[in-house]
Amino acid sequence: MFLRKLLSWFGESRSPPERPWTVATGLLAEGKPLLIRYLSDAGATVTCSNFPHLIVVRWQFDHGGSGLPDSGIRERMLRLEQLLEGVLEPRGLAVHTATATGGGVVEWQWYAGGVDAYMQGVNEALSGEAVFPIEFVDQEDAGWTAYDSLVATAAGDGADAES
Repeated sequence: MFLRKLLSWFGESRSPPERPWTVATGLLAEGKPLLIRYLSDAGATVTCSNFPHLIVVRWQFDHGGSGLPDSGIRERMLRLEQLLEGVLEPRGLAVHTATATGGGVVEWQWYAGGVDAYMQGVNEALSGEAVFPIEFVDQEDAGWTAYDSLVATAAGDGADAES
């Protein structure tokens, strides 16, 4: 029941069927739920060397003690994800590889070919929208170590995963 309720937070998958997602759930140190959704096998569907820049989009929100966003915030987050995926991925600017939600924060993990082109795509995708309370952090990660670490965390002790 708990897993089903948490998984329903994600709604329908927006990724192409050739890029399946895995969802893992667990608990943060303070006992709040942690949800991690990641590409099941990014190396099989993405040429990782074409996307050497890790860009994390971070949205911190008031969670009323649950650690998860309420339905209004969740809808805005889904809108943000759809807007970004709709511009960045079809143009080959970036690949959305994972999303982690918990403790009042959502972080979307993207790998991009270049930071400037990624940010131009973001600006285009979000043009005309109300401002989203997000911040961006980028770093060089040609070996996709952040993705590998997140997948290892999701597959670690105490996590439940569904593909």
